[in-house]
Amino acid sequence: MLGVSGSYSQNGGWSYNQMGVSISQSGMSFSPSVGVSTVLYGKEYSYLEAPNDYIDTGERFKDNKELHAQINAEIGNTESIQNDLNTKIVLSTSVLKNGWMIGSNGKNIFGVTTRSFGLFSGHRSKISISPGVKGLKENGKSLVKTTIVHEMIHAYHYNMYLNGKITEAQYNAYTESVAYAYSLAYFKSYGMDFSASNARSHITTPYPVKMSYRPLSTKYNIW
Repeated sequence: MLGVSGSYSQNGGWSYNQMGVSISQSGMSFSPSVGVSTVLYGKEYSYLEAPNDYIDTGERFKDNKELHAQINAEIGNTESIQNDLNTKIVLSTSVLKNGWMIGSNGKNIFGVTTRSFGLFSGHRSKISISPGVKGLKENGKSLVKTTIVHEMIHAYHYNMYLNGKITEAQYNAYTESVAYAYSLAYFKSYGMDFSASNARSHITTPYPVKMSYRPLSTKYNIW
């Protein structure tokens, strides 16, 4: 997939969970078409929504240190999050265009969670965040926290799968709906109407209570 590197999962196939937008920038504001392109076992599902005005301050995360510092300040200790969720959170350096990862459908991507395997780390997930997320706002509210927590939910689910708490089929069927249920609640609480509408459109199925994002709120500041 162009602009996104994936890793082979333990049961075969490739898996990506993405939150992204297509951006046509004009000065300090731009009107994107918001979309998500998710690749699960070779099948691609793309969603394209109506345009809406966002504000881009032009800020970009410079490195992992800066990204982790914001996570520490707004969500919780980065090292603890990585250990708890069996993941690694990094600033993407993969095929960037104006600070954004690019999906195979040409859309800009906020964040992506991939499966990975290391000789010493074993099976885990990896969260990559586009540098451009730092400067993106709607209704005066930054999209940094919701982007990172959205991807944390995918990592949380993948770790549940690795620990035998959910099946791979459940992971594939429900993780996006759960992550977007969180995103919807977040956007509604801050009056981010377009983002809320987009999130709502991606909640495609009811999900098991055991896959709820709410346990994360007991350990991290997800709101």
